[in-house]
Amino acid sequence: MTENIQKLSDDLSKRGKLIEAGWTSLRAAVIRPDAPPIVVERMRKAFYSGAWHLFLCMTACERNPELCSDDEMRRKVTAQLVTVIGEELDEFRREIDLENREVEGHG
Repeated sequence: MTENIQKLSDDLSKRGKLIEAGWTSLRAAVIRPDAPPIVVERMRKAFYSGAWHLFLCMTACERNPELCSDDEMRRKVTAQLVTVIGEELDEFRREIDLENREVEGHG
């Protein structure tokens, strides 16, 4: 990531724009600067859709109090969500790392 993109991402994060910061970093990392606007917009929608889904998962207790009867249950459910989400993202990262090694000829 270039220094300018990192600075922009940091600035967005400090202003509470965490999703936009992630999108900005992803866009810089994987979308060509000359990509057609429709590609950029569809990628942005896909990125934000994933963020929205994750937000819904993380706020399930608040939106559905019957799922979490008390604070202890809420902490357990949240901890479990963090664990399974982390495991799934780790698996995805391993897939990406493997693909990158294969593309680079190291696989």
